[in-house]
Amino acid sequence: MQRSSKAELAGRIEAAAKLLAEGLPRPEAVSVLATRFSVDRRTARRYVTAGAELIAEECEPLDLLRDLAESRQRLQSIAAQARSAGNLTAAIQAERVISHQLTQIYRADNTAAAVLSGKTIAMPEQQQQQPTDRQQRKHRRSIRDLPPDLGF
Repeated sequence: MQRSSKAELAGRIEAAAKLLAEGLPRPEAVSVLATRFSVDRRTARRYVTAGAELIAEECEPLDLLRDLAESRQRLQSIAAQARSAGNLTAAIQAERVISHQLTQIYRADNTAAAVLSGKTIAMPEQQQQQPTDRQQRKHRRSIRDLPPDLGF
């Protein structure tokens, strides 16, 4: 099978970014791209990942903060509706996603502050070591069976 040229690859990544920007969930974007470009799902997943990175590069920090605030507001609404409907599982899941978002923001802020101040960022001992081939294979096997991305 022939490899794509750089121009074709850039076009495919742009197509992935456009699908994601239109609000198509990642798994559906992978399916659309796999069909459209006659590639396997793994390759289409790479296009989607690169497209998501392209979108992130083009977003202004204020846009990201606004989107995050809107996402948090929707999640809080979902949690409240789930609690009032007696669906505690959905309410807890929405609260977990909110907590995860806040944790990621905290980590990003601390990392950015450390970089701007010229401090080195100490990583835990576990993260400094490269994973062995066996650990990488085990990780790849473990993520194959993950449920599809819910789009949160």
